[in-house]
Amino acid sequence: MDHDDGDSNILEDIGELKAVMFQLGSMFAFTNIPRNLMILSILVTLMGVSTMTGGHYGSDNSDWKPIDATVMQTGVDDDHCNNLGSLLGDRCRYSGNFPSVSFTWEIEGETYYSSDFMTYPPNLSTYGQAERWMQDRGMIPGANITGFVNPDDPSEAVLVRQSWADLLVHTGDGLFALSCLTCNVIPILILISSRRFEWAIPKERRKRYKLEYMGGREWNTPIEAKELQAEATRIRLKAMSSDLSDEQFEELTAYSEFMDAESRALDTARDKYVVLLENGQEIQINGRTEGELLQSIGNMEDDSFKVLLTDERENGKMLGVRHIPRENGGEWVELRLHDGDNLLMEETFDVEEDVPRIFSFIKSAINSPDNAGGEWWS
Repeated sequence: MDHDDGDSNILEDIGELKAVMFQLGSMFAFTNIPRNLMILSILVTLMGVSTMTGGHYGSDNSDWKPIDATVMQTGVDDDHCNNLGSLLGDRCRYSGNFPSVSFTWEIEGETYYSSDFMTYPPNLSTYGQAERWMQDRGMIPGANITGFVNPDDPSEAVLVRQSWADLLVHTGDGLFALSCLTCNVIPILILISSRRFEWAIPKERRKRYKLEYMGGREWNTPIEAKELQAEATRIRLKAMSSDLSDEQFEELTAYSEFMDAESRALDTARDKYVVLLENGQEIQINGRTEGELLQSIGNMEDDSFKVLLTDERENGKMLGVRHIPRENGGEWVELRLHDGDNLLMEETFDVEEDVPRIFSFIKSAINSPDNAGGEWWS
C-alpha cells in the first residue's frame, strides 16, 4: 500500500513538473529569454565555482618534496583559522577539537619552524580522538617524522599533504560547487521546453523576438511573439493531451485560453487605459491585448475601481470592477458596463472558474459600439 502511494506521489510530481515546464516553455518560446537565462546561469555558476574553489588551487601542496622533520609540540585547539587563497580569505572554525602540531626541519644548514602542519586539519568529536589521530600518524613530541617542503620556498613545509581535491571534499566547498552546477538544471529545462514549442511551428515562420522595454521595470513581449506562442501552445497541448490527467488537461487548457487572449489585440488604437480609484486618484494600466488588460485589472490591489474605455470622463463608457469575498474562500468579481449614467450590463463571475467568461465580457465591453443601447451584448 505504501509502495503504491509512493509511486502515485512520484507520478503526480512528474505531472506537475510537466505542467510547469509547459507553461514556462510556452511563455518564453519565440523570445531571447531562454538563451539569455542560460548564459546568465552559466556565468553565475562559473563565478560561484571559481570563488569557492579557486583558492584551493593555490593551497594544493600535493607535489611538495619529502624532508626529515622533528615534532616539537602537540596539542588540541578548540578553534582553527587558515587562509585558503586570496579568493576566500581567512576561514575560521570554532568549538571543535583540532589537532595542533609544531615541528622543525633543516635545509642547507638552516633550521625552520612552523605550526601549520597541514592546510585544513580535521575537526574531531572529542579531545581524546584528536590526540589519538596525531599518535597514529607518529606525531609525538621529539619524534622524527617525514615532512614535505615547498620546492620553491624552503621556509614552507607541512606534515600532511593535501591536494586541491582533498580540500574541496574536506571543506565542503565541493558540495557547494556541485550545487552551483545543479542550478543550471532549471534554465536547461526551460530552454529545451521553449525550443519544443518553437519546433511545433513550421521552420519558415519561426522567429525569436526581443522584449520591448516599456520604461521602469516593465518589459513586454511583442504581439507577434505572443501569436506564435498561442499557436504553438494549442499544438503542443493537443500532442500531449493523452499523457495528462483530467485535472492537468483542464489546467493547461485554461492556460492555453489565456495565451490565446494574450495574443489577441483589442480592436482599439489605445494600449493604455485610465483607471479611476475610489479615493479619487487616477492611474494608467496596460491593455494592448485581451490578456494584458485582464492581467492588469487582476493585478489591481483596490477592491473597487472603474476603467475608462473612452476618452470621455463623464458621458463615456466605463467598466466598473468590484471584488466580493466569498464566505467559503475565493472571491467573486462584479463587472458593470456603464455608458455615462446608463447601466448597460452587469454580471458577477467566479474569479477562478469563469476566466473565459470574464474575457468575453471585457472584450465585448471594449469593442461595443458607442450609444448602442442595450442590444449589442445579446
